[in-house]
Amino acid sequence: MDDTHLYLVRIWRGAQRFRATVRRVEDEALHVFYTPESVAGYLSGQAARGADAPEVVPNDAEVDRDAP
Repeated sequence: MDDTHLYLVRIWRGAQRFRATVRRVEDEALHVFYTPESVAGYLSGQAARGADAPEVVPNDAEVDRDAP
């Protein structure tokens, strides 16, 4: 676990709209997202670098919560 990164995530939900920004603390590059799923996908992708990528469910509505 030598390659650890800290991210700053800011979320706005004004006027029934979602907007979020994500950046690594040690980096100046800012990424802007307009859906919660895209934020999760970006962070999942960053975590999966160098490892097998996890299965990403694009929408909570598609998850069968009653499945064993």
